[in-house]
Amino acid sequence: MKNPFLKKDFYKDVGTLIGGTGISQLIPIAVSPILTRIYTPEDFGVLAFFMAFTSILGVVATGRYEMAILMPKTDNNAKNLGALSFFIATIISLATLIIFLLYGHQILTFLNFGIYTYLIFLIPIGIFAKSIFQIFTYTLNRVKHYKAIAGSKITRSIGGSGIQLGLGFLSFSSLGLVLGKLIGEILGCLYGFWITIRHKQYKNEKINWTKIQKLSKDYKEFPKYNAPHAFTNTASSNLPNILLASLFSSSIAGFYSLSHRVCFAPIQLISTSVQQVYSRSVTERFNEGKDIFEYSKSVFKQLSLLAIIPFTALLIFAPSLFEFIFGEEWRIAGVYSQFLTPFLYLVFVVSPITYLPLLLNKQRKAFAIDVVYLILRVSALGLGFLLGDALLAIILFSAVGVIIQLYLLYWILSIAKQAS
Repeated sequence: MKNPFLKKDFYKDVGTLIGGTGISQLIPIAVSPILTRIYTPEDFGVLAFFMAFTSILGVVATGRYEMAILMPKTDNNAKNLGALSFFIATIISLATLIIFLLYGHQILTFLNFGIYTYLIFLIPIGIFAKSIFQIFTYTLNRVKHYKAIAGSKITRSIGGSGIQLGLGFLSFSSLGLVLGKLIGEILGCLYGFWITIRHKQYKNEKINWTKIQKLSKDYKEFPKYNAPHAFTNTASSNLPNILLASLFSSSIAGFYSLSHRVCFAPIQLISTSVQQVYSRSVTERFNEGKDIFEYSKSVFKQLSLLAIIPFTALLIFAPSLFEFIFGEEWRIAGVYSQFLTPFLYLVFVVSPITYLPLLLNKQRKAFAIDVVYLILRVSALGLGFLLGDALLAIILFSAVGVIIQLYLLYWILSIAKQAS
């Protein structure tokens, strides 16, 4: 029986995004058994480092103004917010390139990646591409063009995976994985750009510098509060990819990255798609004075029930599955997955409703929670390093995640109830 708080359009929109996200996630997983036999764990560790670095900086390179694209009543304001986001992303990416040209080798050497000099040039490009992809995603979300969002994700996935395979067969080692990921991101951006400029709601809207300046002030809360929040949140989730490589080895980071890549697929498949539709729907309900507590609780409950069986299977069979599918040397990635499963389950069911603090102007506390989260996660990984045990570092990392996710769930539902 469907929940009365979730309308037919909600399921339809989520279904469209799940279809696109599902295909885009299935493709990299489908080629992973081949990639793990072409590339080494060290190569995957370098890819994980690249993705972590570009994700951490890319998420704030727009000043988070792309998040505001959903909010204006007029399409002209939304388009100008997109232009503002693009302008800031360009400046930040160019500044990063200059810094890396001057100090990139020292930075990479400090993080034990000094021999991978190509990262000096590719990281700034990756930051820019990731930022632009987000701008087009929120723009298309505003006009409810979920098929286009799905299409951009599929384009990114097919392009990236195909290039990784091709370059792998040409013995490109880690560079093949990184180039594939980067070019796939660029292809996704080009698809989003092509759809956006042709959409009737934006085609005739003009970009005005004076309006851009005004909008930057009207939505100043985003760079002021949401950007630091997003930075700490993204840094927190991507830290293992950097710290495991720096503190232990690239191969350890490679094992973790494969575990993360495979196990996060169901999370991204459903919860990210739900969040994109939920953010628009709950904003509309809030603006119309409707109940958002029961609505948010119903989303959480249905995701909780949906996740029980697959995550239980992962908890029991992960090591054997990883060994069978990806090769004997990747069994340790399955062991990591076992210990990460409780944390991943909570991320899956809680993450869609983490949009609420933004809607209800509770960004300061959300940021404070993320700062504490970041400190605890660094401490967990650091303690594992001091004790010389990478697996213990993963276990502590997961335990911290479980505690924080449970608190987040309690707090978010509390503020939703107060606002209803």
